[in-house]
Amino acid sequence: MANSKRLQALGVAVLLALQTGVAVPALAARSDNRAATPQQAREAALAGAEHANAWKAVYDGQAPALGVDAIEAGELKPVPADKWQYNAEDNVYWQVGIPYCTAEADAEFHTLGIYVPGDYVRAQANGDGTYTLKLADQVHVGMYQAKTAPIVLPVETPGYMAMKSPTGYEQAASVFAASGLVYVKAGCRGRAHGAPAGIVDLKAAIRYLHFALAEEPQDKTFTREWTKMSPSDRRKYRDLLPERTLPGDTSRIFVFGMSGGGAQAALLGATGDSKLYNNYLRDIGAAWHYSDAVAGVMAWCPITNLDVADAAYEWNMGHTRTGLTTEEAKLSQQLASAFAAYQSDLGFRYDAQALYMLPTRDGWYRGGTYPDFLAHVVAHSLDHQANDLFPPQLSDTEASDEKERRYRLRLERLTHGEHARRAAEA
Repeated sequence: MANSKRLQALGVAVLLALQTGVAVPALAARSDNRAATPQQAREAALAGAEHANAWKAVYDGQAPALGVDAIEAGELKPVPADKWQYNAEDNVYWQVGIPYCTAEADAEFHTLGIYVPGDYVRAQANGDGTYTLKLADQVHVGMYQAKTAPIVLPVETPGYMAMKSPTGYEQAASVFAASGLVYVKAGCRGRAHGAPAGIVDLKAAIRYLHFALAEEPQDKTFTREWTKMSPSDRRKYRDLLPERTLPGDTSRIFVFGMSGGGAQAALLGATGDSKLYNNYLRDIGAAWHYSDAVAGVMAWCPITNLDVADAAYEWNMGHTRTGLTTEEAKLSQQLASAFAAYQSDLGFRYDAQALYMLPTRDGWYRGGTYPDFLAHVVAHSLDHQANDLFPPQLSDTEASDEKERRYRLRLERLTHGEHARRAAEA
């Protein structure tokens, strides 16, 4: 029950956002050897059906290139190998303005920047301030080599705002590059563009990375048809893939963000390769046949449970609000009560102790084990912060004992204060 509700809370934003998606009728794949007509080819691609016949017809000159299949049509371009710039202080090669989709190609949002550790490549100066790169084999940066380096992608979208594409060197890249990671920053649309535009853009950027690293298509439909293709047909497709010049391992893509960015990072992790996004991805001309799943997510304060966000706010802050009308104050308290019921129903536990809320005399549900648990977490966090800012000049043993003493003292004071306040309210 609890797991089901947690998953519901995590996925509610994307489910709500996708309710307006338009379903496209599937077209059965042709079983004969005749070339598909242009209309049949387009419908097959748009429906996500098996369309090996359609793209094979493209190569045979019997059907026009499919605009939605940007790779097969040659519209989606690889990362130019000869346009790199160099930050000598950080030893990072970088390039921006790289389109990751084709249909809209909005330079403000639909391009990305790539920042790679300098030791992963061999660079040749072009004489105009740019460099041509080739991969350097067997060179380690930290734990990684060029083809095993994780790729990190920030999601800087607080409040679900848009994130503009980078236009120059990103200083944040130096921290990751020093540890052997490839840093990729992609622009994406925000809430003003309507949901789920931001997630769609980031998925398209992830798909582009697979293409840019010269990988063969990955989806099951294509893989099934790929095994049936003749060697000459496979060569035709491979000829469309770029020569690999980029470091990075696309099986190790990690996204991270805070607040609205944390929420979108969490949704990227929870909806990898979901077919619910296919129509949107086609609309912007994203790379087809490639995965948009990620290996991991780092989400700080992710705003994912939007279905109970108002109730959670009123439980946390409603009792501090002033200037409300009688009706507004009543509604605020009702929302707080609803959140208390929701939280208790989740069935959270800590050290075998059920975490629940109980009403205090003022009606704000600040009693029970859940508020005490939050006080415990806050006190522990404050203690960590204090130790980080003002580390005690003690031996390891003394520091450990002192840290434990300070933590217990602070927790006792906080707990005593909470109990005293609740006793007074009762």
